[in-house]
Amino acid sequence: MSESTAFTGATAELELLSGAPRLQDQLFAYRRTHRDYIARRLLAAGDLTAILISEAVWLSFIHTAGGLQHLAWSLLLLPVWLLIFRSYGLYERDGKRVSHRTIDDVPWLLHGIVAGCVLLWAWFKIGPVESVHFADLAVIGVVTLLLSVIFRQFVRWVVITRLPPERVLVMGDARLTEMLARKMRSHPEYGLDPVGVLEVSGESVSDLALPVLGRLRDVNLAHFLSDHRIDRVLVSHVEIDESDLVGVLHQCRCLGIKMMVVPRLFDALGPSVEMDDVEGITVLGIN
Repeated sequence: MSESTAFTGATAELELLSGAPRLQDQLFAYRRTHRDYIARRLLAAGDLTAILISEAVWLSFIHTAGGLQHLAWSLLLLPVWLLIFRSYGLYERDGKRVSHRTIDDVPWLLHGIVAGCVLLWAWFKIGPVESVHFADLAVIGVVTLLLSVIFRQFVRWVVITRLPPERVLVMGDARLTEMLARKMRSHPEYGLDPVGVLEVSGESVSDLALPVLGRLRDVNLAHFLSDHRIDRVLVSHVEIDESDLVGVLHQCRCLGIKMMVVPRLFDALGPSVEMDDVEGITVLGIN
């Protein structure tokens, strides 16, 4: 990494940590209305609703005096259900992948529901209520899976149609980023709005459809991203230097901004990277 890039990254981090009032105020207001913040909570609310309805359906088919006891006892496990679902990435994967669909959740939902049902069986076994059979838990599991898929599809429809799209800044190879921007605009289901280009090289391309907002070497990236309220940065790895790429990644992480990289062949992939695509073009979801 060059000294100038390292200095820029360190300066940006110090600015964030030292409490520059304007930038901190913008980031606070920005994060409180961030679409991912809302989407995660709506997905969690949908899952909890699915679990509650499934348990109510199950209780409607057992005629015991302890039915309400079972319901009250099972309510104590609702936070644990959420932790199980979160451990399977059911609330974080949407933020990394723009092409994520509800059908992609089904394997993880199935695993999480099986784990939750087994835990519910053990919970009733040790609790002051009548124990249940696995056949009863199968009813809860099947209904929960069906309702979770329906509610998740509805939540994603609400997020796409009722919340503003993510503002995307594109960086790197002009022609490639322009093609990506065109594909993003033609597919509103991605929830992406390319707002402009931040040039990396000194060569300008005058006929781009997106406005050129500046050059990487000429801007304070932390303030630039905050001033333009950028939600996601899309970088073409073809043109940007490794040192500049590391600096951009560092500052995006400091600001809590997501980043996608169009990879070069044989790039190394870490465990936290999600493979994604924008209408057939492979990108990497990093944070």
